Formats: sequence, C-alpha cells, structure tokens
Amino acid sequence: MVGIPCAGKSTRAQKIANYIAEEKKMDVQVVNEELINLSKAEYYKDPASEKILRASLKSTVEKFIDQKRVVILDSMNYIKGYRYELYCLARNAQTTLCTVFCDTEREIAQKICVEGNYENPFPPDYFDDYANRLERPNANNRWD
Repeated sequence: MVGIPCAGKSTRAQKIANYIAEEKKMDVQVVNEELINLSKAEYYKDPASEKILRASLKSTVEKFIDQKRVVILDSMNYIKGYRYELYCLARNAQTTLCTVFCDTEREIAQKICVEGNYENPFPPDYFDDYANRLERPNANNRWD
C-alpha cells in the first residue's frame, strides 16, 4: 500500500485481505504498526524513530513472506527506495509484488486526518510533512 496519511490505505488493505481470504481461500497477513505494537504518534515524530519503524515493518514482512501467503504491508511506504527493498524481499522469496497506490486528494485526506474518525489515527500535526514526502509510484519501475 502506498499513499499519503489518511488516504484510505488501511480500509483498502482490509478489503483486499478479506477478498483474498474469503473468495480465493488464501492465507493473508496484514502487516501494520498496530500488529507490531508501535504507535504512529511515537514513531512518526522524527526521522530517526521513523527509520526504526520502517525497519520493524520490513522485518515483520520478511517473517511472513512466502509463496503460499499474501502479505499486505499497510503503511505509507512513501519512499521509492524502501519500496525497492520490499520488491527485493518478494523476489528473494520467489513471489510476486503488487503496489496499490491510494491516490486520494490531499484536501480530502487532510480533512479525514484532522477529524480522526477511524480506529488508529495518524497524528494531524505530522500530516503536511509526510504528505509532502510522498514519492509517487512510477509504473516504469519494476518495484512500483
């Protein structure tokens, strides 16, 4: 999943996971901050903490990834270099990768973020910073 904060990534990830589990009868694992008990407010506050968060998410994906399970990384994944690392994980596991880009308009996502009417809100104070950092997926890159 790729997108700015509050773009609907978690909602879409859960819908995809439900479809794969119920309709395709495949094992699915959604990996996100909540699964590894990390707080968005705590880990998105500065670059050093966020680096730890990304490493923890990647490590968790690596534990689950194999040819028989669909792993959905439900996080912003806004850095193209990080997405490339995930592509390499999938390639090493001899499985495929699909990037789902939630391209929600910034004003809509920001309104959702400020309202915070969802289970695990993203800290509104960090919205602009992270929304500005998004490196949009490029279909010309294998990993995007």
